[in-house]
Amino acid sequence: MIKQIKRYVQTALIMEYAANFNSSLSNHFENLSGTESPRLMHLAKKYTNVKEWNQKQTEAALKDLQNALLNLEDTVDVANTFPELVLVLLSMPGRTSHAKKCVALGKLLDIHPDAFQYSLKYFDKNPAPWADYVSHTEGIPKKKRKETSVSDIEVAETCLRFLRASANHFKTLWKWSEFAKIFLKHKDDRVKRLACHCMAVVTGMDESQLRQMVSLCCKFPPQEHDCDLLLPSPPPVKIPENKTRCLEIPFIDKVCPNVVSVAGITLPVLDPSQKSSGSLILVDSTQSNLRRAALGVASGRAVCLTGPVGCGKTATVEHIAQITGRPEPPGLLKVQLGDETDAKMLLGAYCCTDVPGEFIWQPGVLTKAVSGGHWLLLEDIDSATSDVIAVLASLLETGTINVPGYRDNLVAAPGFQLFFTYRLMSGASGSYKQRSNACELLEKHWTQVNMEPMSRKELEHVVQVKFPVLKTVAGRMVDLYLRFSAGEHEGSGSHTAQGRLTSTRDLMKWCTRAVKGFDVSSPESALKILQDAIDIFCCNINNPETRIALAKSVSSNLGIVQTKAEFFLSSYKPQPIKVAGKSCVVGRASLPVKERTVYELCWPARSKLVVACGGLSESLGLTGPEVAETA
Repeated sequence: MIKQIKRYVQTALIMEYAANFNSSLSNHFENLSGTESPRLMHLAKKYTNVKEWNQKQTEAALKDLQNALLNLEDTVDVANTFPELVLVLLSMPGRTSHAKKCVALGKLLDIHPDAFQYSLKYFDKNPAPWADYVSHTEGIPKKKRKETSVSDIEVAETCLRFLRASANHFKTLWKWSEFAKIFLKHKDDRVKRLACHCMAVVTGMDESQLRQMVSLCCKFPPQEHDCDLLLPSPPPVKIPENKTRCLEIPFIDKVCPNVVSVAGITLPVLDPSQKSSGSLILVDSTQSNLRRAALGVASGRAVCLTGPVGCGKTATVEHIAQITGRPEPPGLLKVQLGDETDAKMLLGAYCCTDVPGEFIWQPGVLTKAVSGGHWLLLEDIDSATSDVIAVLASLLETGTINVPGYRDNLVAAPGFQLFFTYRLMSGASGSYKQRSNACELLEKHWTQVNMEPMSRKELEHVVQVKFPVLKTVAGRMVDLYLRFSAGEHEGSGSHTAQGRLTSTRDLMKWCTRAVKGFDVSSPESALKILQDAIDIFCCNINNPETRIALAKSVSSNLGIVQTKAEFFLSSYKPQPIKVAGKSCVVGRASLPVKERTVYELCWPARSKLVVACGGLSESLGLTGPEVAETA
């Protein structure tokens, strides 16, 4: 039943996207008619009048657009007209020469954010732009020359563009001695001048040394030693911010499985075989949050998700990781920051082994993510210590980290992405950010995403879709949750000052427990929902009187007499442990049994909570003097 509802929702979304796609794609092609390129005008005439776009027609159109994008004369025009499809067109398989694709990528570096991130991964598996370009160089016989469709000056310009985009990465990635042999001895002074500027970046020359090198290699007046005139930068592509204007492909997985559309923003997929549909129900606020977070990922900067507790900061990052082929570590690594989290934990340290006197290097989670090109989520950055902030600030500013005793200037590998979560505090006038002098060092380096909490109607819709059996009681359950929620939802906040902060996770936990054996016509099911609600919302209150008052309030909201709540909280004791077959039953909870060993537990009520959490694979923290005895 759940799979059928999810399939229905996905089909409805695909039909909506297809309707928008039919009109939007034709309008985009119509915009090509204003260009001066005969090739693009032909494409505009060919596809403007298409009303129904099926998969075959879409694949043909994308193939023609890919050829036009890699045609160096039309690269910028195609990127300006189809900014949402640039990553798709670059990721599609094609037969274009390596040098030609490198030059096209160089032209896109300054105008589209996806080009740089794609280039990092492309050159991780492919050689430098001049690798297969040896024509028009001195000392090479004509029979051994390879015919290429790009000129020497275009290759030299491309190399300089990549160095300007990320000098630390490309000057260590490519073998620049080969470049110097080919281009510093070129017949064209313009090519030699570009080569001089490239070598100046690689070797770290200052301005005077660069001018001296250009004057020795080229015959230019001093005022023409600069290369800016040879590298004009067109204005950046404007990507539409409004979702309705965004061009989405409903069957993008079949056209190009190496990319995925996240709320209209195209992101690369790490491993198509690990890609899934995600875990979130795409209501309006979730779609908006996903789009803003995906824009931050596409920009290549660190992303800080800011919002009150329970608004979905962590779930948003996990959802994007799942649909981009990173369902589990090391694709996505997570760390909960706190006062005891120091830089040594993130960077790594030498640890002792079983052999006396022997130590091995154990890298920290940040070192693993930087060196492996993984995604890293650091939760509650506002709780980070000053030494952690200093390491992160250096990483975001330079793209490298220094790991004492291991390696200096460790450059972030392609694909590395850093996420932060920043919790907003609740006040009389609304949510506010708790100021931290240390975090101010990071704010200028990250892209902030303000998370929008779900409304009551959206929460009810999510419960009904994820748990169809609870459809009849979803409204009451959401209303009760909103009384305890600290997530700044619409109509929330009656009991937020009591106990720990209650978030949307608690609502999902409650529904997950309640759905087991639920029968809308059974009184036992109603009492089970009440027991689960008391366990989740009331048992964390220290004051007994306050705990009982809240339990009575919960019972009244669910339409159950208050005496039942007082009984379950104060007098109820679960049945003794029973081992029947391969299951261990304690009250209403059941666990699979691997070994037939039974221990006497002194507090039945406490053992009930332990087994209930374990049976649903929930995290559990035990505190108090009798922890060892209970565990």
